[in-house]
Amino acid sequence: MSDGTGDRLHYPWWVRVTSMAGGRSRGGQWVYVGLSAVAAAVCAVLLMVLDLRQSTAILLALGAVGFVVSAAWYLISIRWLDRHEGWHR
Repeated sequence: MSDGTGDRLHYPWWVRVTSMAGGRSRGGQWVYVGLSAVAAAVCAVLLMVLDLRQSTAILLALGAVGFVVSAAWYLISIRWLDRHEGWHR
């Protein structure tokens, strides 16, 4: 748990991973949530519109699921940082 100082060494590993990729700001984290959601939507639309081979369709579906999981991971990390006053000022 964070002691409120913003020391990332005390964050859970799953929060540290998203803060490395999404930056230390709340806005940076929200950018990654948006990008992940858009990428998942694009994968889903392509899956519905294009006539794909089974193996390609499976890979595209797994990509969509992966992006949804990524967006959820960022949302959970944002919430944890909100609750533990972990944002750098």
